[in-house]
Amino acid sequence: MINVFIAEDEVTAREQIKLLVGKFPAFQVIGEAGDGDTASEMIKELHPDLLFTDIRMSGKNGLELLADVRGNCPLVELVVISGYSDFEYAKGAIQNGCLDYLLKPVSPRQFREMMERLEELIVTKQMKERTRIFEDIVTEEKIDKMRLNRFFPFPSYHIALVRKLGLPGSWGKSSRITIASEMEELNCIYGRDWQEALYLWPEELLSIPAFENRQREKNAEEGYCTVISYMSGIKVEEIPQRVREMYKILNQRLVLGKSQFLRAESLPVPVSDIKADFDRAKIENYIQRQEWKYVNFEIEKVLGQYEKSCYPLYKLETAVNHLLADLSNYFSVELDYRGDLEETFCYAKSMDELITVLEDYIKEAFQRGSFSNEKIDTEAYFEKVIQHVQENLNKPLTLQQLSDFFGMSSSYMSRLFKKYAQVPFNEYLTRARIQKACQLFKENPDCLVKDAAGMVGIPDQFYFSRLFRSITGDTPTQYAKKQLQKFP
Repeated sequence: MINVFIAEDEVTAREQIKLLVGKFPAFQVIGEAGDGDTASEMIKELHPDLLFTDIRMSGKNGLELLADVRGNCPLVELVVISGYSDFEYAKGAIQNGCLDYLLKPVSPRQFREMMERLEELIVTKQMKERTRIFEDIVTEEKIDKMRLNRFFPFPSYHIALVRKLGLPGSWGKSSRITIASEMEELNCIYGRDWQEALYLWPEELLSIPAFENRQREKNAEEGYCTVISYMSGIKVEEIPQRVREMYKILNQRLVLGKSQFLRAESLPVPVSDIKADFDRAKIENYIQRQEWKYVNFEIEKVLGQYEKSCYPLYKLETAVNHLLADLSNYFSVELDYRGDLEETFCYAKSMDELITVLEDYIKEAFQRGSFSNEKIDTEAYFEKVIQHVQENLNKPLTLQQLSDFFGMSSSYMSRLFKKYAQVPFNEYLTRARIQKACQLFKENPDCLVKDAAGMVGIPDQFYFSRLFRSITGDTPTQYAKKQLQKFP
């Protein structure tokens, strides 16, 4: 809701403005005053989103009130409605950041057009500010109490952490991404990468079971997800502690290929460490003899046991890294196994997919007399890969599918993207899809968001909108409107 304050000394004019504002459901009048001094004090207390003021009033005049509000309440948007068309008045209003200057009597059409512009501007501003405050809350930055209460006024909130697929790689940990709301305006999202979202919403808006059902529907065809929440509502000041607890649970409980809906207050007993471990001596012996089916058997045996026991992903990744470190030392082969496989641990949808990648990686690294990669490790060859990606943006496309098409391992393909594109494959793919969507809106600003999402291979309209905004700074609708304004 957009809160409005009216400063106007004429009672009839004040009532007319209230009547006009009342025709717009997104706006509500929270205060009014007949003089500038009273208005100034009330605005400091109420912190409205929008001020309508006259120019000539007793006490502070309209220009003095604008300057006062701009200094004390910089988030308030300002509009002058006056019977005076003097240029100096208009100039003073503009200098104080006034968005519009309407002359009395105000026509309904003129007022409607202004209100439509203001609604889009203020709602976008509120969303950004709420997201910024939420980020400050999460990182425990000091926040002004008035500002906090203005944007988080409810007594109790629900909070939930959603992670699609695996844990983020080093690219996600080093550059956190702040993502705007995809649901109602009171909902905020904060993630380390595009696979992760931290939701906060008023307790009365949506129950936890209803939220979980939404996530089940959204992620039904996108692989597994992990959702962590608190059934009971929490106060705003409790958020930092709850967020730390949820991330700790996520790191300890995320299981490759298994969707989980975990309630932080009633978690199941954690899985105890299993005794299964890679038989390094056997694997080293089989590699020396180049008996790859037996190498694969040893890998599948251990990872199969991990899968049955729902072994946490972070422990699984640690076990695989230890194996590769030992093999690297034993055979004196230099491997960047952490960098080569981290994208697989993040995006693999099943244990079978991980096993396939790991087996190919070990064979590629230790096979004697293996083919030379010199011809494919070139910029010219990588351009062919990029061309194939660009031609298939409207289809489901994974790193494994792309690797199979070009006849190489997914770990090697991953290295090519990091070398020539300077980003992981999935980040490149996401940005390429959003760039194509931008082109679609430029060519046809009337294109529906759901249609654009489908044409760039992202069937989830809300997820598409979230990605679009995080990359371009605009929602798809806002971006399309800007294209219409450029070419009316």
